[in-house]
Amino acid sequence: GQPYQAKWDKLNLGACIQQGDYGMRGEQGMFEAVGFRLFNLAGLEAPRTHWVHLRIIDQAEENPTDQYAGDFWGLYLATENVDEHFLKEHGLPPGNLYKIEFGQGKTEFNGDPSVTNRADVNEFIRSTMRGQRPDPWWRANVDLTRYYDYRSILECIHHYDIDSGKNYFYYRNPVSRKWIVLPWDIDLSWG
Repeated sequence: GQPYQAKWDKLNLGACIQQGDYGMRGEQGMFEAVGFRLFNLAGLEAPRTHWVHLRIIDQAEENPTDQYAGDFWGLYLATENVDEHFLKEHGLPPGNLYKIEFGQGKTEFNGDPSVTNRADVNEFIRSTMRGQRPDPWWRANVDLTRYYDYRSILECIHHYDIDSGKNYFYYRNPVSRKWIVLPWDIDLSWG
């Protein structure tokens, strides 16, 4: 019942089902809703969620006796999009934000006009792949407190659908100049 600080301009709707091969029928979006809430409670910015019921009214009779012919399309989980509105909602300064899919960064928001070609995220990814990095490098380049928050909840809810370098965002805070990992797509969890 409390309004969000930043308006959403995109709507991510999840069908409130768990993948059929995981045998967790009936969780109705709770895995993602509770998982994202835990990330937020641990101190890491994560998408906010809420349930909505979707109705598409395309005929005069909105509620016929046939349950499959009415305007009610079902219960969905609305998940906050990770973009410039997300940064505002969570009190983060406008920095570069990248969706990571299979080890590559896709620009979701460019908050640093001096970097327009993904050079910052490409260099960060390359640096993390160069073998063992010394501790001072990690302290200088990664917000370790938030990273530990991320890892602790990841382990808590068994969110391991990140193994191919996917299902998270990298955000570079322009004030601290450190990278933060933000969670995404956590439906394959709690197993």
